[in-house]
Amino acid sequence: MNKIYLLSKALSDIGLHKESSYVDGLIKVSNLNGLKTLGLKDSAAKVFLEAVGEKWSFIIAKWMIESVVGNKSFKDYYSFFHENNAVVISKILNALDALLETPMDKREFRFNQKNNSDLSALKIYMEDMSYELSKLWEVKFYDDYLKELYKKDSLHPDEYIASLINHFKNKLDSEIKLFLDEDFLTSVIENKFISVGEAKKLSLEDARKKFNKMKEDKMPVILTMDDGWRWVDAGGGRSLWVRENLKNCGSCTWGNLKATAESAKEAKMLVLVDERYSPHGIVTWNPKYAEHNYEEGVTDNYLGHIEGVASRPLNQDYYKYFIQLVNHIKPTKMYIRNTATYNSDGTYSDNSELKEALKEYKIES
Repeated sequence: MNKIYLLSKALSDIGLHKESSYVDGLIKVSNLNGLKTLGLKDSAAKVFLEAVGEKWSFIIAKWMIESVVGNKSFKDYYSFFHENNAVVISKILNALDALLETPMDKREFRFNQKNNSDLSALKIYMEDMSYELSKLWEVKFYDDYLKELYKKDSLHPDEYIASLINHFKNKLDSEIKLFLDEDFLTSVIENKFISVGEAKKLSLEDARKKFNKMKEDKMPVILTMDDGWRWVDAGGGRSLWVRENLKNCGSCTWGNLKATAESAKEAKMLVLVDERYSPHGIVTWNPKYAEHNYEEGVTDNYLGHIEGVASRPLNQDYYKYFIQLVNHIKPTKMYIRNTATYNSDGTYSDNSELKEALKEYKIES
């Protein structure tokens, strides 16, 4: 497929735009057919093509489906209640496509077919939302109020189905964008991690493991302590490695709520790892922080949101490492939240001792 992309570009470069467009059309049809092998019909397949691009749409759709169905197949995945995930939304789009292709007088019979997981997903959604199922196959005549509101006498089922398709295409597009909002997948579609050929051979789980290993090998070291423990830079945004290893949301949200848009981009996550690279704590660091509240002026070098694994307070045994990091970075301002946790042995943990140890610094709660 890469050779075909190169051919299209070469034709365009020498001025053969009509021929290049023809090749592009063949690529699009090929990619659309590839997406259909995953179980997607026209509407859902086109959303993936438009949201991700032709090169990576098949891989992202395959992995996104895997993230929901696990070891099951797309076809056999049944939802017994309305769920908002990419597979259920795609199944609803499949069902709407199929109904639109069916003559109106046969839609009710088709809709009530058993053992069809696509139609089941649509039926559950419509019943959950108290929608009239008959709108899918019966022309609805409006009363005087609705005639005036819509400026027409009736609603044709095809119009109704088309409006639902548009609604669910937007929902699927949002789900795809959310799925892609992580460093792992950003690296994939920006061609910084793996080729399409390699990706096709990997499951989502194997690709994530491969990425995390690469991530560990490339994370810059901010500070190395005498016993071999280190603070490493896990980057900003949403991080797969942080989410899986620190058991938290994996996102660098601290600072983005208060920071200006430009300075929020500078925020990054620093992770405390031992000599075996096992993580024990995390803190957000923004070396170029500037607040929305300009009365306080610009504050560079802001350190905050220190916590341990699974968002618990940092273990007191590791305070010494955080204090070394603070003395290394010398933040202008620091945030240590008041969150407290009851431990499994009944004892109580919070960050009060850490605040006391760092009281010479300007600390917010």
